[in-house]
Amino acid sequence: MTELADPAWIERVPWRDRESESEGFGPSAESPSLVWPADRAWVLVSEIDYDSTIVGGSSALVRALCTDGRLEALPLREGADLGWDADDVNR
Repeated sequence: MTELADPAWIERVPWRDRESESEGFGPSAESPSLVWPADRAWVLVSEIDYDSTIVGGSSALVRALCTDGRLEALPLREGADLGWDADDVNR
């Protein structure tokens, strides 16, 4: 999924905020809340009501994300609590 890695992705999406752009603001768009590639190898879901983005995929993918020093990522078990008071890292 190289489309979202390109900083110019905002300029190509149909949901970009053209009204704000007509008022002189630069290109902007909300990040997609769901990304699921055609091969279904992984899925990314940004929660609307919580402050989390969930990535589901293979154990190798989860391990790679959780060990990447540029990300704050933790493995979650099924049914994990995503509420504001469940964050042991940033509490």
